[in-house]
Amino acid sequence: MKPNMDKIDIVLLSWNESDTTLRCLTSMKEFTTQPYKIIWIDNGSEQSEYIAVNNKLKELNIDFESIPLRENFLISKPWNIGLRISKSPYVVLLNNDVTFTGRWLSKLIEILEANPDIGLICPVTDNISCPARWPRLARALGLKVEGPPAEYFNNRPSGFYAGDFLVSFFCVVIRKTVIDKIGLICEGLPVGGNDDDYCDRVREAGFKTAIALNCFVYHVHHATIKNIPEPIMAEVRSKRGILGERRHKRAQKAIAGTAVMEKINE
Repeated sequence: MKPNMDKIDIVLLSWNESDTTLRCLTSMKEFTTQPYKIIWIDNGSEQSEYIAVNNKLKELNIDFESIPLRENFLISKPWNIGLRISKSPYVVLLNNDVTFTGRWLSKLIEILEANPDIGLICPVTDNISCPARWPRLARALGLKVEGPPAEYFNNRPSGFYAGDFLVSFFCVVIRKTVIDKIGLICEGLPVGGNDDDYCDRVREAGFKTAIALNCFVYHVHHATIKNIPEPIMAEVRSKRGILGERRHKRAQKAIAGTAVMEKINE
């Protein structure tokens, strides 16, 4: 297959913790062979933290656009800002606590190019609360992982695992045509459940959600969100029922649609 040479937009969200973001950027520069541009959404960082990241992007000679926000808007709203800006055929949503290994983005794009029914895909990782965490994935697929997991998965042939499960948005590539079809991320779920909801909607639209079995990245998990003040997190937790409500409405819609089809076929 001829490699895709389109420049891919990477929506990178950060809030203070500039050392974490600098590690992410340095790793990205080293291990990304696919042409890319960063849409950097700074979530109201302190000025010194913002300057440190801005200087590193320039030092690494990375093509980027910065969107500094006046305060921390958590996750869904900043991601949607990036999705609205992006014009590339695939868009990456990336947390700043990820570090990469060889050809990570090219591998993900290659799977999407070869499988137009996949709407979004993430890599395997070491620390996440979804099936992309490598020990959980290995158990599900009966894989015998010997040696460093990054080496094991990166040396596998191109392939993916799809199913009716959460594909977490720590590092996910979404097909632009899917975004155009189903819309943006639910801002009523500012943190937690927003990726569950989006994956549900992707599958409802007839696309697969998948994990790439030949691509591994490292992830700290909650490196930034852990510093969000408790009153804000309490408000976030109070909104988690929205996911259940949205799923209930979709289920009712699906039941109604089935009933209509049965009536038509009588």
